[in-house]
Amino acid sequence: NANTLGAPSSLFYGPEAALLTVLKARFPDGVALFKMAQGGASLTTEGVTAGALNTFDPAAGTLWDEMGVAWQAAKLSMLRDFGLVPDVVGAIYLLGDNDAFDTTASTAYASKLPTFNTQVRERFTTRSTGSDFGIVSHKIVAHVEDGGPSTHGTAAAREAIRAAQSARAAADSRFALTSDA
Repeated sequence: NANTLGAPSSLFYGPEAALLTVLKARFPDGVALFKMAQGGASLTTEGVTAGALNTFDPAAGTLWDEMGVAWQAAKLSMLRDFGLVPDVVGAIYLLGDNDAFDTTASTAYASKLPTFNTQVRERFTTRSTGSDFGIVSHKIVAHVEDGGPSTHGTAAAREAIRAAQSARAAADSRFALTSDA
């Protein structure tokens, strides 16, 4: 998992491995997860300016386009190899850590998060859910200066992102946060 080990590897899995056990019980006819991991990625162009490696911002980075190409290939494979048409019931992403380098990036994150969620729903819309499926994101942990475990970025920027994530969850009933706390 590039997010924890620093280099992509098919030998390691992230939290999706535990999630599959729960999903298998909920969807006994089968579940497929589409995963795209990119360590060092940010939601915003400002995050890249501050030090992130790439961005999911469709207007600036390559990851949004790469994700679209990978999603199209995955859908084709599911149809060709298994005779299945994918039906998206939700999305999960972990973004925000690399927008915490400075307050310019964290301010941009706060303003772009609602649009990003809309774009994710539009890109992955399928027959049963339309574009109203749920999205789950992990609330980034607090900075050590605020009693948290992270030394990544600044305390003010991390707190701004945590506040933006909480505000989005309060405003969008189809957006939820997980937390270490």
